[in-house]
Amino acid sequence: MAEEEFVIRMPGAPSPSEPPAELQKTRDDVLNRLTDQQLRFCMEMVRCPQPKKAALNAGYAPKSAAQSAYNLLHSERYAYVQEALRLLQAEADRRSYDDKRAVIRDILEVYEQARMEGDLKSQIKLLDIRARILGMYSGSVESGSVPRKTEVTLRFVPPASQSDPQATLF
Repeated sequence: MAEEEFVIRMPGAPSPSEPPAELQKTRDDVLNRLTDQQLRFCMEMVRCPQPKKAALNAGYAPKSAAQSAYNLLHSERYAYVQEALRLLQAEADRRSYDDKRAVIRDILEVYEQARMEGDLKSQIKLLDIRARILGMYSGSVESGSVPRKTEVTLRFVPPASQSDPQATLF
């Protein structure tokens, strides 16, 4: 199979290109202003966006973790912490976007192979996985919401000539 270039643009996704050198300097400047504990807090917030839990995991006192988290996220005094958090979140989003692109690229390769082999069941499963990755289903069973029902009708149309073993799916 020939390697094809394709672009997947997800709403709000950052550009997958590397930041210019001048932005890298700014990144280092922003992160160098943080204490070790503030940096851990920002990293924990990116990993699990629950302020109190992030503060506890970063080493803030249990009695004051909620207040410390609130101050770090909302006080003008800690604007540099908020800027670092936005920067780290953007980097995590970019990595997630790149990971999704790689997974979708792999799925498309396997899908193409299943199509060539006439494996309809695998094709449908791979399209379902791709749709889930792209967020095309509303709600989820895990979150307690009921997924939107969609009725799909598959119709098999025999090939025009007997020499063509491939089926057409509409």
